Amino acid sequence: MERRKIYILASAILWPLTLLNFAYLTQYYIPLGSDLPQDYCAGLSWLKHGLIYGSSVRDECVATLGFVNIENYHPPFYTLLVLPLTSLPYAAGVWLWNLINLVALVFAVVQLVRTLNLPSHFKLLLPALVLLWNPAAENFSVNHSAGLLTLFVVLCWKFLRTDRDVAAGCVLAIASLMKLYPALLLLQLLAARRVKALVSFCLTVAVGMTLCVAVFGIPEVQLYFTEIIGASMSHWALSVGNLSLRGIVASLFTVTPWTTPVFDLSPYFSILLILFQAALVALILWCVFRASHRGQEELSFCVLLIGALLLSPLSWGHALLLSVVPIGVVLKEGRGSKKINWMVILAVCFGMLPSFEITRLLQSELNTVKIPFQYLWLIKGGSVSLLLLLFAGLYCISKPVSRNGAPSLPYEL
Repeated sequence: MERRKIYILASAILWPLTLLNFAYLTQYYIPLGSDLPQDYCAGLSWLKHGLIYGSSVRDECVATLGFVNIENYHPPFYTLLVLPLTSLPYAAGVWLWNLINLVALVFAVVQLVRTLNLPSHFKLLLPALVLLWNPAAENFSVNHSAGLLTLFVVLCWKFLRTDRDVAAGCVLAIASLMKLYPALLLLQLLAARRVKALVSFCLTVAVGMTLCVAVFGIPEVQLYFTEIIGASMSHWALSVGNLSLRGIVASLFTVTPWTTPVFDLSPYFSILLILFQAALVALILWCVFRASHRGQEELSFCVLLIGALLLSPLSWGHALLLSVVPIGVVLKEGRGSKKINWMVILAVCFGMLPSFEITRLLQSELNTVKIPFQYLWLIKGGSVSLLLLLFAGLYCISKPVSRNGAPSLPYEL
């Protein structure tokens, strides 16, 4: 049987499983609470009290949904996007929000396939595989927006690739209004001197923030930047599910509620974190400017995107969906190099590891609350995945450039 028919047959088998898995995760987690109640209840609180943060959100969540200790930690623009869902019953809102992210994610992967000029049958197979990847399952479980964020990042990369700078700046701004960390990709625009994209980004952010101020008021928008960001970091930074550099350093060198460290250097945690972050920033800057001078803007974009996820104070498993762009670009630029292939394969495999579920399993098997550091590679699989993709991008950038501008890596099957 020819390869194309095998891929089509695999797609026909995987898609029903994908949709069943999506439906199960969406319905199962509705009564358990998730990420969406933050913004859903913030919207209800705004309709009644004009507030989207603080105790009124907690009270509204208890009264309406029966969930306790729910705080809204999301940016005002994120809450603004979810606001129309408050006109629906909560369960219907969850289904609609997950469906929007499902469609966005499928469209993003299809755009990736088209832009990389992959065979057409991959348009069916790859979206199904991505939807069965653990980051997608986590996204649908907690009703997050990683599908939309992935779409905006893919579109930004595609628009920059085709010199549609104004559109690239707009979609990057929307992603940055939803979550702050995509704004690090501005370095790519600066390094490549994409003036139109920078102007477009700034104008779109200005329009988005003006809308937030017009709807929610200056005090609520100001409260997010002065208090909510800090409160979110304090509450979640040491969580076992935090895949960022902050989460890695905390697990390695401090005692957390979930893990025991390799070395307990808790008094020096802030200094250690600054040193690791400074080293990562220096490495990223070197990559960006080296890649820009060598005509490798796509690799620069990918390294910056992975760097943004690592440098963000909080990065969760569902954010790994954004790595579909680095995975595609690195595999293409690697030209079949075995080292690149293995790093990407391992990154995908480690991305499959669910942090919270593995932590609970280890707690049960080891009969302990705090997991020994020997098992960190298991419960921090997402962090390992990000680091592997970062190393793969660095490997491509560090290699000599051939005459056609691509890294002169060996083509190995």
